[in-house]
Amino acid sequence: IYGEWLNLFLEKIEKDIHPNLIILGGGLMEAPMMKKLIALPEERYIFAQLGNRAGVVGASLLSE
Repeated sequence: IYGEWLNLFLEKIEKDIHPNLIILGGGLMEAPMMKKLIALPEERYIFAQLGNRAGVVGASLLSE
């Protein structure tokens, strides 16, 4: 069911905002099954490089 909700959300983003690329992040995106659940063509999205560590990296940059 998560894949269905994710795809509905991604379809809405594509329809309403028309981005050149959608960047997907967070710890769940690191799961191997995620790529299989996403119905968008692979050239329309990428996974964020920092994954679940993005918040930690951002917080550390604020403390500098």
